[in-house]
Amino acid sequence: MYEYDGVEEFACWLHLPQSRRSPRLMASSGPIASPPDSRKPGILRVAVHGLSLPVDCESVGLGNLADEDVCKELLPYVIVEYGNYQVSVKGIYRRLGIKGERVNWTSQNQKWLGFNVSTPSDLIVHIIVKKHNASGISQLILIGFAKLNIFSQPLPSHPQSMGLENGCGRIFLKPWYIEKDLPYLEDRWEWSWPYL
Repeated sequence: MYEYDGVEEFACWLHLPQSRRSPRLMASSGPIASPPDSRKPGILRVAVHGLSLPVDCESVGLGNLADEDVCKELLPYVIVEYGNYQVSVKGIYRRLGIKGERVNWTSQNQKWLGFNVSTPSDLIVHIIVKKHNASGISQLILIGFAKLNIFSQPLPSHPQSMGLENGCGRIFLKPWYIEKDLPYLEDRWEWSWPYL
């Protein structure tokens, strides 16, 4: 397990896209098995982009999020699972405020996650909120999870935000494919649809 700025990484690789010079290769999951029809395997890349929760979250134990003091006690976590890989993105959210009946957070230090794609699988996204109280006791509350089948739903060739309903919450992701054997330098990447 690797730790990097609040991200725990399990047998996958990660880089920060803010720098166009040298994305960092953290760890590799090894060779990719050939897909059944010998089409070129790709890498599914996923950016955790934002989070939206209804103002009234009493039913899931978070309270009334219109209260600023309540929101200050909350720290959203997002866990992304793909096949045997699991990546936790936590503590990277900045509260944008209330719009309509929802409270919105955005990633203030966005992490981009790379998963080897070789077999059909669901990408599962969990929202967990860590709630602190005045006594210093923390509680983890699972808001729910959502599934995205990356082989049955078309993905964009450029990062575009997709919203997944997740219990009472909505998580915004930017998933897309790139080819595996392209150079690591971001400005030389080309976008592809290896499976679709």
